[in-house]
Amino acid sequence: MPRERFKGRRDHVVPLAPEAWAIYEAMPTWDGKDPYLFSTQDGKVAVSGFSKAKTLLDKAANAQLRELAGDETATLIRYRIHDFRVTCESRLADLGFNQDVRDAVLGHAKVGLQRTYNKHDYADEKRAALEAYAAHVMEVVR
Repeated sequence: MPRERFKGRRDHVVPLAPEAWAIYEAMPTWDGKDPYLFSTQDGKVAVSGFSKAKTLLDKAANAQLRELAGDETATLIRYRIHDFRVTCESRLADLGFNQDVRDAVLGHAKVGLQRTYNKHDYADEKRAALEAYAAHVMEVVR
């Protein structure tokens, strides 16, 4: 994610695990010059505010839940998109990854002297953490 689009005013690289690449490769593709990957308007406009995308996600998730449960009244509990970040950090802690790695995965800014002196990009550590997290998620959803 380029610094212009990232809250921390620095580039943020997120290595994708093979499971995430598989999801990406199965996503719809859009025509046009530089289409937006996440779009509710055929790639022409980026998702804005996430409300439309979340509505579509909720609808699809509820349909899947009802099918799997065999219950037409089953409904997901209320959640926020931010809950995915909270869950990721919590599961990475459960999987044994330290705070520095978790902060690097989530793009949290370093504080104090760490911001000045620690220039390590944590690329290998982020990759290992996200591969372990992907394996954990796949165990849960299988």
